[in-house]
Amino acid sequence: MKNLLLLFVLLTTVFCAQAQSKKIFVEGPASDPYITHVIQPKENFYSIGRIYNISPRVYAPYNNMSLEGGLTIGQMVRIPLNEINFSKDGAAAEDEVIVPLYKRSGGNDAIFGYLKVKKELSALAVSGSAPKKPVDVAAVTPAPKKENAPAPTPAPKQPEPSKVPATPTPEPTTAPTVSTEGFFKSAYLKQHITNKNVTVKAGVFKSTSGWNDGKFYCFHNRAAAGNIVAVQNPANGKTIYAKVLDVVPDISENVGIDLRLSNAAAEALQVSGTTFTCELSY
Repeated sequence: MKNLLLLFVLLTTVFCAQAQSKKIFVEGPASDPYITHVIQPKENFYSIGRIYNISPRVYAPYNNMSLEGGLTIGQMVRIPLNEINFSKDGAAAEDEVIVPLYKRSGGNDAIFGYLKVKKELSALAVSGSAPKKPVDVAAVTPAPKKENAPAPTPAPKQPEPSKVPATPTPEPTTAPTVSTEGFFKSAYLKQHITNKNVTVKAGVFKSTSGWNDGKFYCFHNRAAAGNIVAVQNPANGKTIYAKVLDVVPDISENVGIDLRLSNAAAEALQVSGTTFTCELSY
């Protein structure tokens, strides 16, 4: 029995490695591009959404599917490319990697753009690369040539004034700190807020983000992926601002949970316990 289990794990690993090394091709018209995913064993709407950085509430209606329905092994699902999971030039957020997407044209495979996936959530992240940095135009543009000009006539030397040593300006001893409310506060203030002071039951998930840069993330069942939510701890009045990654995963331990915050965000709110009550605005 152990040998059969070991063989199954080995074959699964080889299959996943081969699948990740294959080129991903874009289909559909330029105005509505998409990629195709084939359902594998144990996959669901939410695990597929984490792979391609897209909410099930976006791609399920795109395929005329209902989240209440089931999926079938081998079923073909179209994954639309939008402003959240697609980049034409390879630019992406710090917590994302880019995976090249190809388009067949005249027998050749040309790069169409890049799929943006989350480092900590997507299985495709291992085959991706760091986002491309914009080209510094000033660094690559040659300076205009200067025409030869007559050398200036040197001015007569003046007696040098007595030199008095300048008092050095002390450098700041501490580096600027990130706001305890989080990096995404300014983006939240630009949003149109329609839901205020909604009380929800929340939990925590582990993440490496947010401890130094203040980039807090969360899973939420109502706000769309990419939106910013304000989260307040009613026990002490502390507030943080977190970016929504996706809906809360549909597993047994999340029953009754409407929000999961990164552990750095929970620490900033000074909450205690595995679950707690907080107030949302989004």
